[in-house]
Amino acid sequence: MQGNPEVGDLLTGSTRVLAAPEVGAQLAGVSGCSELQSTDVVEVFSPERVGKLCEKFGLEQGMAMDIKNGYDFDVAADRAKCWDTIKREEPTLIIGSPPCTPCSQLQGLNKARRDPDIIEKELKLGGLHMRFCIDVYRMKIKAGRHFAHKHPAGSTAWKMPEMQQF
Repeated sequence: MQGNPEVGDLLTGSTRVLAAPEVGAQLAGVSGCSELQSTDVVEVFSPERVGKLCEKFGLEQGMAMDIKNGYDFDVAADRAKCWDTIKREEPTLIIGSPPCTPCSQLQGLNKARRDPDIIEKELKLGGLHMRFCIDVYRMKIKAGRHFAHKHPAGSTAWKMPEMQQF
C-alpha cells in the first residue's frame, strides 16, 4: 500500500481519500455487486455511515458493527460474532474503521502526563483491533472481494509491523 490514505480505495487500486458517496459510487461499478452476493457493504468498527447510502446506488446494505450496536471488539465473543456475520452475509466490500485513539499523534502530546500502564493497555487493544481488521481484510482478498480501511494518515498504526507487512 502506498502512502497513508485516510480511506484506501482498493476497488481501483489507488490510495486516495474517498467520501462515503464516492465509496458507494465506486462499489456500484464493481462487477458482481448485487448480483451474486446478497450483501454489498458491511461496516466494522463503525456505526452505519456508508450503509446509509447503499440504496441510493442500488446496493444491498449489510451490518454496521460497532460498540454502539452491541459489538465490543475488546471481547473475543463479539469478535467471533462479527466473523459469523461476515461469513453469513459474504459482503462484496468490508469497510474497517478501528479506533484511532491509541495511535493518534495527539496522544503523544500528553504521554508524559499519562499513566504508562494505561497507555500500554490502550496500545495493546489498538493492536488487537488492527490485527482483527487485517485478518478480515485477508479473508476478503482470498474470496476475491474488497475492503477499505479508514484511519488517519498520521496514525502510528500505519507503522505497525503487521500493517507494513500487509
